[in-house]
Amino acid sequence: MRACAARWSSAPPPLIQQVRRGRGRPSPWLIDLLKRKPPKLAAVALANKTARIAWKLMVSGERILRPGEPADRMRLARRVAAITQA
Repeated sequence: MRACAARWSSAPPPLIQQVRRGRGRPSPWLIDLLKRKPPKLAAVALANKTARIAWKLMVSGERILRPGEPADRMRLARRVAAITQA
């Protein structure tokens, strides 16, 4: 536990560091948040948002569409899953 605490006290997580250096393709939400809040607070907010999304997906059984994946294919997969579970 101390190693984790020491890590948090020394530097923000790597994703936040990458965004601050202008690398990658971060979400506009994260970029805006980093303009308004300190990096460590932004990291906690990002972790909270990720956990909420993961919880919603686990509870609902939904899937996140990958970039380029057609929504029709997703609807068909839901229908097939509903039929096979019934």
